[in-house]
Amino acid sequence: MSGSEIFSAIDLTDGFYQIIMRLSDIPLTAVSTPSGLLWEWLVMPQGLKNAPATFNRMVSHVLRLLRDFAPSYFDDIFVHSRADMGLSALEVHLKRLRQVFQVMRKNKLYANLKKCIFCAPEIPVLGCYVSKNGVRADPEKVTSICAWPTPQNPLSCVSSSVASWNSWIIRERRSGSFGTTIRGASKWSMLYVRRLSARRYRSI
Repeated sequence: MSGSEIFSAIDLTDGFYQIIMRLSDIPLTAVSTPSGLLWEWLVMPQGLKNAPATFNRMVSHVLRLLRDFAPSYFDDIFVHSRADMGLSALEVHLKRLRQVFQVMRKNKLYANLKKCIFCAPEIPVLGCYVSKNGVRADPEKVTSICAWPTPQNPLSCVSSSVASWNSWIIRERRSGSFGTTIRGASKWSMLYVRRLSARRYRSI
């Protein structure tokens, strides 16, 4: 999505239920009810061991020819565009959306319009926001991190390190001073650099 200017997010409604069960596999989905009756699923239910992988593989396969500008993740399709070949970013984007919709219609994939976002400068992607300026964390997802107090000792730095899983967003690994303190490479003191690291964590 790097370099793109306009984005759309398409949500496929009822995910797994869009896959019809193979006739010979329907009996394997039988469930008993309090009334004593057995019910069988005609579409792929949630809870099957391979259901997530099967659904993700199906969507990826259907969109394989469009993956350069329409990557997918399970029931989400992300379309992105930039100006190209004398066309504006919006014109290119509308053209690509039509291609995605044609593929969806051909394969009978249905979208939930209430959850879709079209032609926006920024869209939510896996807990982050993506725009032409790059990736930023969703403010609602990092509320608790923003409320963290400034570390007062090496032990409290351990709590701060839980955010390291998201270090790919933290440019230049600006939280590095926490690590050296935890490993004992330097004695703890309320130095400016550590206070600054704490503030930067909360502001990312």
